[in-house]
Amino acid sequence: MDFKLGENMKVYKNQNGDTFAYEADGSQDHLISADLIPISEEEEKYLNDIKEKQRFASLSHDEIKNHRHALLLQTDWWATSDRTMTAEQTAYRQALRDIPAQAGFPTSVTWPVEPS
Repeated sequence: MDFKLGENMKVYKNQNGDTFAYEADGSQDHLISADLIPISEEEEKYLNDIKEKQRFASLSHDEIKNHRHALLLQTDWWATSDRTMTAEQTAYRQALRDIPAQAGFPTSVTWPVEPS
């Protein structure tokens, strides 16, 4: 099952820092012991980042290129004739195009962060 923490899972940790994930719908609340505490937003983001990196680490050359292409398609509207892209948008799209030229491609890819 592909999940993103905080959406359909709630995550707790013990005093040793071990993490435990439970269904967000409350169906597993009886399994959450009193010594567990919810993880912070920063810890949740960190765990999601690790999960995302692990997911991309297992992708093939073609799967990575397909994902890159999908990200470019999602931002094509930035480059329509009635708009001017910001420098950040231009840099993001160029970084996506440059992914196959990265030194570790395809086993190690640094994905650019989409500008807000």
